[in-house]
Amino acid sequence: MTKTYTMIVKDSVGVLDRITGFIRRNGWNLDRINVEPLPGTRTSTMMLELNLNSLEARKFEQRLYEWNFIFEVQTSAEAKEEEE
Repeated sequence: MTKTYTMIVKDSVGVLDRITGFIRRNGWNLDRINVEPLPGTRTSTMMLELNLNSLEARKFEQRLYEWNFIFEVQTSAEAKEEEE
C-alpha cells in the first residue's frame, strides 16, 4: 500500500538525514519526497511517499511521533493497482 506522510518539521540541519536514514536502515524505498520551507517560520513541510505494509507503516509512524523535530503528521493511504 502506498502511504503518504505530510509533516511539519523543524527547519534545521540533519532532519532530512535522520528521517531518510531510518527509512534506509529498514530497507524501505522512498517513492517520492518533497521538502519546502514555510515562509516566516523556522519550519518546513515534508511530504514522503512510501510503499509499506501495515506493520511497516505502524513502525514508521511510531518513530515519527517519537522525534522532537516533527511537529505535525498527516497520513493518507492508497492501494496500488495491480498491473496485468
